[in-house]
Amino acid sequence: GAKKVKVALESLKAGDRCPECERGKLYVHPPSVLVRVTGIAPLAAIAYELERLRCNACGEVFTVKAPEGIGEAKYDESATAMIALLKYGCGMPFNRLELLEQELGIPLPASTQWEVVAPAAAKLEPVFTELIRAAAQGDVLHNDDTRAKVLMSFIHTCELNDINPFDSLVAMLRHLADVEESPEDWLPWNYHLALAELDAIAATHD
Repeated sequence: GAKKVKVALESLKAGDRCPECERGKLYVHPPSVLVRVTGIAPLAAIAYELERLRCNACGEVFTVKAPEGIGEAKYDESATAMIALLKYGCGMPFNRLELLEQELGIPLPASTQWEVVAPAAAKLEPVFTELIRAAAQGDVLHNDDTRAKVLMSFIHTCELNDINPFDSLVAMLRHLADVEESPEDWLPWNYHLALAELDAIAATHD
């Protein structure tokens, strides 16, 4: 899940003659990996301060337009996915996440977290139903008494298949219309194919 940054040699490339022995040719070798870890809040926020001017004669107020690409929703799909993953994948209670975010200067009441996550779970119900259908074809069935059936079932299915549940949840939440139309294409083990198909369709329209 780490962000990957490729750093290329400035003066050498594959196929060049070796500057050390001047006899062999250079070929691609597995990279040397340096990892640098930084700390961030589980949910980060950006506050856009839109400039406003007010006429001292008529009182009319003029406000700059919001930047393009920031969306209309206060909590985007990645925020929804992170709250769901922390709660139903990692067992962090809403009130504990509220405390953590408050200490980091980003208020996120427990009630707000529920208001963000609950509608998302309802919209992903078709995928949950498809998971049940897929599970019915298996030879072994695991069961527990959890009541958080939609999100928890999906997250743990991702974990069992070595799939990043955060990326999968974000992808589904960003393509809800497609999920509703063909939920069988958005299961943890095949959603990347649906994304690739959508990217290919978008490329033909560019």
